[in-house]
Amino acid sequence: MGKWAEYRKLSGNLLVLFSTTLDTHYQYTLRRTISQIIYIEWKLITLELRSDVIIKNDLVTSILFIIIGVSILLFGCSRTVYGVSEGTYVMQGTQDEIQKPAITFNVGKRTFSFTYDILSSYSPYGSWDFEDDNIVAKTDDGKYTYIFEVMDNDTIRFVQKGSSPITTVEGNTPVTDGAEFAFEDNLGN
Repeated sequence: MGKWAEYRKLSGNLLVLFSTTLDTHYQYTLRRTISQIIYIEWKLITLELRSDVIIKNDLVTSILFIIIGVSILLFGCSRTVYGVSEGTYVMQGTQDEIQKPAITFNVGKRTFSFTYDILSSYSPYGSWDFEDDNIVAKTDDGKYTYIFEVMDNDTIRFVQKGSSPITTVEGNTPVTDGAEFAFEDNLGN
């Protein structure tokens, strides 16, 4: 097995090892870092093959470079990052047992549906994304935006500032600023 093939196999194994312990956000950064290291190593090997100049491309040095990069990545990001779980989050502290406001997230499709008024024929549905540690959900028709602060993987909190007003057909406000929603189930499970 050639030097280049050994290097690619080892760096691929390191990527698998480190990426299984990281959040999705950091897996992308790790993949980019390792890809850049592989590209630099490839350029050095190409240079060595093209000229008579002998460049020492020590595999141990390359591995050390990868480990230092991963260490900087892991230890430089000491803040805990939470995500959203796929399924339904139900508002806590409401007295209405018939219809508690709830938002359901489909993580794979990045869609949501939000229910808070059983008398309304309008059903807020659309796409969502993360912006500044918040979930920003926008309806497909562009009429409404709902912002939720991610407290942990099982709790989100409604943020009125920047969100569309939430009112029922009867004129009530079922969801107010700071209302907490707790994760209750996975879609269909």
